[in-house]
Amino acid sequence: MSELSVVIPVYNEEAFIPMLIHDWVDAFNALHITYTLICINDGSKDNTAVILNEFASSNKNILVIEQNNTGHGPAIMRGYKKALQSEWVFQVDGDHQYSAKTFAKFWNNRKDYDLLIGERMYKNESVFRKIVSAVARFSVLIVCGTSLKDVNCPYRLIRASVLEKAIAAIPSKSFAPNLMMSIFFLVKKGKIYVAPIPRSDIPSKRSGLNKYMLKGAVKSFYQMVNFRLKL
Repeated sequence: MSELSVVIPVYNEEAFIPMLIHDWVDAFNALHITYTLICINDGSKDNTAVILNEFASSNKNILVIEQNNTGHGPAIMRGYKKALQSEWVFQVDGDHQYSAKTFAKFWNNRKDYDLLIGERMYKNESVFRKIVSAVARFSVLIVCGTSLKDVNCPYRLIRASVLEKAIAAIPSKSFAPNLMMSIFFLVKKGKIYVAPIPRSDIPSKRSGLNKYMLKGAVKSFYQMVNFRLKL
């Protein structure tokens, strides 16, 4: 059993995968961590699958899960369920926007906490990003009475024994399971560590407000309220 399982949902990330894997493998080796990278390929249409399988063929610590496109949230949930065999679970997204160099701070502080979560540091943060972050934070504040500054951050280290309880309560098709997980830890008074994470130098994909995101935000809020009522 590895000390750490790393859940990485990927969709059309062929440009980022090589550097992502190299950087994270180097980070884990430097800390002498026994790890498993669980890469969930969510129906990518580019060469993501080919690249992932090439890495997996030369590194026994890389596991590739192929599936039809279900969305970012369900892909994360599938990865979390697979990762429970380890003592700790780390989740990071496949676009490699946040540096692996920050991870040592999380790992070295893990023993006193159940959830160690990043707080993303943006350079020249867009109005759109500010609105999304504020709405998520305020929504959690409404349903929990407390919140985190970056409640949906996809850079989080979780104690597997507590994660198992959280994902048992979170619907597998949740639009934003990490948001639900933050609520779970806040409501259950879990021990939470927060640390800033700077962006990497990797150019990000362009993103903006669209019909899918608006629909997802409404769906997420509805799921979040229902989830909170059941805790």
